[in-house]
Amino acid sequence: MNQPLVVSNSSGLTIYYLFDRHPLDVGSKMLSSSKRNPENAVSDHLIYVKWSVPKWRQRMEMSESCKIYDPVKMEYSIDSMAWRDKWLKRSMVEWSLRDKEGNIIDLSDRNVDELPAELIDNFIIGYESVSEEEDRSVGKAWRRSVTS
Repeated sequence: MNQPLVVSNSSGLTIYYLFDRHPLDVGSKMLSSSKRNPENAVSDHLIYVKWSVPKWRQRMEMSESCKIYDPVKMEYSIDSMAWRDKWLKRSMVEWSLRDKEGNIIDLSDRNVDELPAELIDNFIIGYESVSEEEDRSVGKAWRRSVTS
């Protein structure tokens, strides 16, 4: 008899983002994103974000809620900006982002909505680059195990 597949979603991914100045400063540039905490980084230039990978059901619910209907083409498509917004807010589970006075900013949908678009873009770019690097290393390890 087949047993149901049980997959844990607790692994997640922590990414450290290093900026050239405080991340909320106008014109702040991301210098790097990494799974490792950079040594000797200026503390108010460095933040971490803990990410969780949405489960399949959550991804399907997000997709359903982002559908838009085009009456001319008579078809549905996915609103990519709405999808990214939902994915971002469901995937970020913790961060160390502080305001200029040094107080932790609560991770909430409302606070995410108020962040500069460039900072959100940096979060996504950093996540994608680190997770793609991780996917490549997992693929290499898998290929080595299969060919050994």
